[in-house]
Amino acid sequence: MKVISHVGEILFPARCLGCGILSSDLCLRCVGEWSKQNLKTHLPEIMVNSSRKYSATARNILVAAKENGIAQAREFIEFALLDSLNFLASGKMKDVVLVPIPSQRSSIRKRGRDFLPELTNSLALKNKLEMKRILIHNRSVLDQSTLHARDRFTNLAGALSTRTSLGRGEKVILVDDLVTTGATLGEAVRTLEAAGFKVISAVTACVALPLR
Repeated sequence: MKVISHVGEILFPARCLGCGILSSDLCLRCVGEWSKQNLKTHLPEIMVNSSRKYSATARNILVAAKENGIAQAREFIEFALLDSLNFLASGKMKDVVLVPIPSQRSSIRKRGRDFLPELTNSLALKNKLEMKRILIHNRSVLDQSTLHARDRFTNLAGALSTRTSLGRGEKVILVDDLVTTGATLGEAVRTLEAAGFKVISAVTACVALPLR
């Protein structure tokens, strides 16, 4: 078995998930770019806690985890979300529900899994919290990454709904992998609060600085 393993390492050498050079997991340069930071972003609707600055390294890790299903990259995103959640004051963690930003059905079919709810469920279990898939898309939207900032807000306006309109003041922390303009999180906050939920904060693995 060792011989087979060594042959595999020669034919398919490990590459850095951040930049692609020959390395294990992350090279030293990418480790620096992926370093933990306490980053707080104040959106008009909510404060967002993030633990990694969006960069070329972060982009490649996100793509590897989200689109290519690479387990090690997924772990990097999960640990980043854990760090972001840990930055929240302990008082805000009492009796809260973690709610992931939903993906469109077409994206779920393409990836073969529902990436963010899976991560959010793991996050909830490790923090002894509850995860609920409350938000859903009520219509198709364009890929946000292809749009300018103003168009992103227009693209998402009214695009989200809740599975229930009886929030009854239930406290929510939103979970997403990346915040760039804040359009998605802002729309999620408006949708949840209109249904009676109380959104107290949001956590993301990465944040684009400045917001775009």
